[in-house]
Formats: sequence, C-alpha cells, structure tokens
Amino acid sequence: MAVQSPTYQQRKAAADRARYGTLAAAPLTTKQIHDQQRPNSTQRGYGYRWQKARLVHLAEHPLCATHLERGETVAATVVDHIVPHKGDPELFWDPENHQSLCKPCHDAKTATEDGGFGRAGGRGGESLQVAGPRPYLSSRFFERNNQGGVLKDG
Repeated sequence: MAVQSPTYQQRKAAADRARYGTLAAAPLTTKQIHDQQRPNSTQRGYGYRWQKARLVHLAEHPLCATHLERGETVAATVVDHIVPHKGDPELFWDPENHQSLCKPCHDAKTATEDGGFGRAGGRGGESLQVAGPRPYLSSRFFERNNQGGVLKDG
C-alpha cells in the first residue's frame, strides 16, 4: 500500500507543534486579527443583491478601466466604487460610482486609499490631496464631477 505524503496543513501543524509546543497555536498575524474583527461581506453590503448588480456591471463593462485608458485590453473581475462609499447606501448603489477593474488595479487602488487590509487612511487617516488624476480613476469620474483633475479624499 502506498504511503501518502503529508498535506501542507499537516506539515504546518507539525512545524507549529515543534516551534510552539504541543498545545500552543502559532500567533495570529495582523491580517488574521483584522479578519476576525471585520464584519463579513454580507454585513458590509456585498450580499446577493450586490452579486447580481456586479455581474450585470461586468457584463456591460468587461474591461479594466485603468488598462483601457492606457490602450490595453485586460478583463475586469472587480466592480470598484470610484469614491469609497464608507457605508453610505446611496453612494454604494450609485452606478455612476462604479467602475470595472482587474484585481491588481483594484488592489493597488484600495491600498493607496486605505492603506490596505482596512487600515484607516493611506497616510495615517488624513485626507489626501492629489494633483492630477490618479492612474486608477477613470477620466469620466473627473469629467462628471467637474473637479479639473484634483481629488480630495474624505
């Protein structure tokens, strides 16, 4: 009978036992602690209704807005809120506040806006004053909001 090699989880558990003792668990990472304290996606507004709206938006706008502005063709996988809604249902559901992005572009935008993984503010929480359009914001956002290329977060 063939012997199966241990799975990743089994190898990790063995390494944790050797490092932290039989009964001790490995310490939680900052991200794990954040994820435990964070409401789930449905509680944050991303339930069934959002999933349907997301699919409709991606069907109508299948390409990443950031890459399109550079003349590149990359499939979008994420519907992004151009202006972070911060719990405001009107801003959350406003279709003019939605843009299609690929995951790398969305991750870069999110990390720039909130520091990534939900940390408050890109620079300690203060407002950011950025001259000129950000590479991840579509030009239609600035045209629609008549901001002349200057965006103040917050």
